[in-house]
Amino acid sequence: MDEDQNEHLARQWTAAQRSVSAYIFSLVPNFHEAEEILQRVAVVLVRKFEQYDRNTPFVAWAIRVAQYEVMYYRRQRAADRHIFDGHLMEQVTEAHVGLADQATPAAEALRECLKRVTGRSRQAIDLHYGEGLKPAVVAEKLGVGAGAARMLLLRV
Repeated sequence: MDEDQNEHLARQWTAAQRSVSAYIFSLVPNFHEAEEILQRVAVVLVRKFEQYDRNTPFVAWAIRVAQYEVMYYRRQRAADRHIFDGHLMEQVTEAHVGLADQATPAAEALRECLKRVTGRSRQAIDLHYGEGLKPAVVAEKLGVGAGAARMLLLRV
């Protein structure tokens, strides 16, 4: 793989990793085993990157690779009653592929918009949406009234 391909793979994997991770964690109950599968997926993606068709979304391809790795994991643990059946696994796969295709442009657009938000507005967004704080708590942290905090969040 040449340097341009390495950079392209790195950018694509960085953007796709959360979706692939969410897919794996939705099917594999054990955190450490799910992390191991995620690492195996990354290795397979590097090995097979030359076979990747750039006309298809990278996230969808990566989730399909993850599906095969999860299936391999399931075969190894066939006796475990906590493993989903094949039909349910296929439904989860399709849902994640669909979400990944839809969420990527929206998430990218949101990230670009958030780059433009600064100062108190950015603090309010980070506190409310990033940390999950209620507007009253955001108001307290920003030193403003609850109504002012709600209005700030609404305007931003």
